[in-house]
Amino acid sequence: MINQLSLSTCFSFLIGILLLSTNSQACDSYDSAFPPPYPESYPCMEEILDNYSFCCNEEFDLFCITKLKEYCDENGNAPAGHNPDGDPENDCWFDQCTISGARSQAMPHCPDLCPAYETSYPPPGPNPPSSINGVIFEIVWYDGFCCQDEWDELCYSLLDSLVISPFLCNDEDDSTADGCHPSLGCTHTPISSTSSVQLKLRAILEGPYDYASDKMSTELRTKGLLPLNQPFNEAPWNYSGTESVGSMSDFPENMVDWVLVEVREAVDRGQTISQAAALLLDDGTIVNYDGSIADAMTVTGIGANSNYNIVISSRNHLDIITPVPVFLSNLEVYDFSNDLAQALSTGNDPSMADIQDYNYALYAGDMDGDGSLISLDYSDYYLVESASVSGYYRSDLNMDGQVTVADFNLYQPNAGILGASFISR
Repeated sequence: MINQLSLSTCFSFLIGILLLSTNSQACDSYDSAFPPPYPESYPCMEEILDNYSFCCNEEFDLFCITKLKEYCDENGNAPAGHNPDGDPENDCWFDQCTISGARSQAMPHCPDLCPAYETSYPPPGPNPPSSINGVIFEIVWYDGFCCQDEWDELCYSLLDSLVISPFLCNDEDDSTADGCHPSLGCTHTPISSTSSVQLKLRAILEGPYDYASDKMSTELRTKGLLPLNQPFNEAPWNYSGTESVGSMSDFPENMVDWVLVEVREAVDRGQTISQAAALLLDDGTIVNYDGSIADAMTVTGIGANSNYNIVISSRNHLDIITPVPVFLSNLEVYDFSNDLAQALSTGNDPSMADIQDYNYALYAGDMDGDGSLISLDYSDYYLVESASVSGYYRSDLNMDGQVTVADFNLYQPNAGILGASFISR
């Protein structure tokens, strides 16, 4: 009897340990490219992961984010008496999931428009700014003059140094990556051992852009002139990545060219954290070189659900960088082409070329990749390669495989334009 009781007790004890182990096991979605933005221990996360198992077992997708907002919304996301004009479209509250439960916070000055947007040097992003990253602007606006007057270097300094996630959203927990999201507030994602993020990016190059089709030319691919190995392994990029394909047929038929994507620090734009060579498709979509993802690319070495600056580089177009740090993982596309404010402008030059129907593109002509369109581009590349045919040339700005007067006509109107000084190599 004693032995049977002992065996029964031991068996029950083992079952209890097994159940406890199962209940405390981390969700697989935390190791995916789109992990949940808060630890499992947070009350609102427990509800989501328990009620929607795929949000735990697979990627934490847009559906999961939508459900999270529902479960983590203590005031209906429009607290009575707080909405400025009673219109839900002008809702300027976000809900933050914390270890003790949901917390609803208001955005100051929203949806009021900033006079600064009407000056010669407006703030980066749309007006009102909530759709870029309202949490970032929340702190800056408390100072006042950045909303009332021109957006000067001091405002950029405040934007960089005061409000990015390491300061505003620091939970002082080394096991989480802190982020700052416009609708989720501060996020604290458990750091994954896989450390890779999918980026959904879109950008247009001015040179190969065709106004009639509203797409870029794929002649380099059609003529078999694209290099099988990524071309940024030389100055000034000096990128040592091993991205390559076995044959021209491995490239998508709608490929335009290779591009280099850099992820940079939120506070220090000059500090590159990760780089990857990727493929630019004719509609502006940027994808992995190996065809593993149809509409995105993978970047390793960065934490998900945190804020970073993104740089897009081409062999012969002027680099661009995000005007404010972008929240990654990107469940939605960050489209540089749909608004001039999607890329940082410095000095008197717009950040991108205005092509048509309010679309914007990287300026053609930076053939030496130094971040400016000056005489060296013309003398060191166009003059040297002029009249070249059937090749992969830096001065082939329209990307048709030859260097002609058509390429000079793309370069000449852009001569003298300077890129963002923060993109230095």
